[in-house]
Amino acid sequence: MIVSALLFSNILGIVIVGFICYENIPNLWCYFFNEDMWLAKHSHGIGTPSFDYDWSWISDAMLLAFAIVVIIHLVLCFKRCKKIGISGWWILVPLYNPIMLLYKKSKADSEETIQN
Repeated sequence: MIVSALLFSNILGIVIVGFICYENIPNLWCYFFNEDMWLAKHSHGIGTPSFDYDWSWISDAMLLAFAIVVIIHLVLCFKRCKKIGISGWWILVPLYNPIMLLYKKSKADSEETIQN
C-alpha cells in the first residue's frame, strides 16, 4: 500500500488514470450501447475457457474504479496543500506527496500554537 501511494500520488498517477480512462471508457461504452462493435473487437476470445460474455466488462469497470480512487486521492491532497498554505502544484512532486502532507501542520494549527 505504501509503494502504491508513493507511485500513484503524483504525476505518474495522473498519467496512469488518463491511460486507464482512454483505454476502458470506449470499451465499456461499446459493451453497454453498441454490442456489435464490442463483439467485433473481442470475438477472438470467444470460445476460450476464460471468456465469459456476461462478466467480461468487470475488468474494465475495476480499472475505472481504481482510476476514480486515484483522482479522489489527488483532490484530497490538493485540498490538504491549500489547508497548509502551499501551492496545489506540490501534489505532483513524488516524494513530497504524500509523505510531507501527512506531517506538516496546517496554518490554523501553527497560528494556534503561536497564540498559546
